[in-house]
Amino acid sequence: MATQAAKALKQVTRVEDFRVLMALLERLDFENLITANQADIARELEMDRSQVNRAIKRLVEMGALLEGPRVGISRSYRLSPNFGWKGSARNHVIALDQERKRRMAAAGITGIVQGGEPNPERDPNTLDMFEDQPR
Repeated sequence: MATQAAKALKQVTRVEDFRVLMALLERLDFENLITANQADIARELEMDRSQVNRAIKRLVEMGALLEGPRVGISRSYRLSPNFGWKGSARNHVIALDQERKRRMAAAGITGIVQGGEPNPERDPNTLDMFEDQPR
């Protein structure tokens, strides 16, 4: 998990992207929700609004942010659970699982064996390490 975040953060090569990411993290709420008015962020960082918009788009493309619905005139985002979490540990595990399923669906992966059918019967030649094994 931390490895994915570190790899993605290495992609932040522009100072503007890093500054916008820090401004968004400042607004981080529970369950990783971020409500961001780009004009406010631009004023706060003394940047042009278009620079903030492009920086947010790049952060979404690299997977640091996930897009959410509009809240009034502001856009909402969610910090990827792979980057960090603000909330309960239980909900973090749930969010990680949902993100994994979303990425698998986007990649067209249906299971561990792609395109294979699960076999309901066990292979008699293998033993489960938790079952009693004959001696």
